Amino acid sequence: MDKNQLVNKIATLTDNMNKKIRKFRANETGDFYENKLNYATAKFDKKINLTMESGFMTKSKKEIGKLTDKELQSLYENLQGVNNNKDYGTVKKFKKTEIVQLGKSASTMKSMIGEERFNKLMGEKSEVEFMKEYIARKQEMNNARGSTYSSNQILMDMLLLVPNDEDEKKDIMRAVNKMERARELMNRNVETMKGRRKNGNR
Repeated sequence: MDKNQLVNKIATLTDNMNKKIRKFRANETGDFYENKLNYATAKFDKKINLTMESGFMTKSKKEIGKLTDKELQSLYENLQGVNNNKDYGTVKKFKKTEIVQLGKSASTMKSMIGEERFNKLMGEKSEVEFMKEYIARKQEMNNARGSTYSSNQILMDMLLLVPNDEDEKKDIMRAVNKMERARELMNRNVETMKGRRKNGNR
């Protein structure tokens, strides 16, 4: 492809990917998708105004055309890599991947803490709902340490609960303990309210 063809194709691609950003944001998974896009476009953002403050990418052919032929080819390939990714190229693909990965994560946690403790902690929730709650607790812990990981980055980028060292194992257990304490407090409150209803106002 010559330069004009590449510029036109990239402008069309950025327009399509902006639509995907909107869809991912609407499904509350925009942080994950935009992180992948930022990684793919970082070196080009240093040369041109490719990504705007809104998080969307420019469709300006004039701006895109400031890149060299080699840079344009590289940018096109990077964007196509995100656009056509088999695991997260669309919201639908991401949702399917998320369910599979959450299932793997649940199995890993079950083997770590034991099936009985896992089932007690999960309660009436599905594995997917339970693992999303775990991820939320893990995110709280990371944020308390000043980390900027989003929940979806934790899900997809933090080795899906497969602990590589003792610190990671301790982190998992801390999150599990936190969830257990929250369950105990909730159960206590329910019992207290039951007692109040039974005795009535005196």
